[in-house]
Amino acid sequence: MRMLVLFLVVGFSLLSFTTGYAQTRIAVVNSREILTKCNAGAKLVKGIQDKFADRRQEAAKLEQWAGKLQKEASESNIKDARKKDIMAELQQIGDKLQQFTRDVTQEENIQFKPVVDKVNQALGEYAKQKGISGIQDRANYVYVGPDMDITEEIIKKVNQMP
Repeated sequence: MRMLVLFLVVGFSLLSFTTGYAQTRIAVVNSREILTKCNAGAKLVKGIQDKFADRRQEAAKLEQWAGKLQKEASESNIKDARKKDIMAELQQIGDKLQQFTRDVTQEENIQFKPVVDKVNQALGEYAKQKGISGIQDRANYVYVGPDMDITEEIIKKVNQMP
């Protein structure tokens, strides 16, 4: 009798789980692709790249210089005083590169805010329209079937918005 009750409880639990699961619709998007490929986002990417082009070249030169300094610092015949100077210079280069990254990130956050708001609105409207319970970023999955990915549809929807 106990086995029968246990079997029935487990069976009903599985049945209710699969029934609930069948009603839940989930979709995925590549949020980065949406932000950079929609019309407004593509313009922003170009503008930010242009704005930081000179600093990006400077950063590349600093990275090359840092590589040379690291190579010099790894040589066994280098004096301690020179090694200390190299380490200080590498620290300064690292600080400059980090500041550049922060500046670009801050500019992206400011510039992309209206586009992000528009994308979120499009996602909400699309989900309601299609009866989707949840939308997740593609990066959180190892594999996604093409039928779950709605990235292109969202890009089209964002491009149609005023």
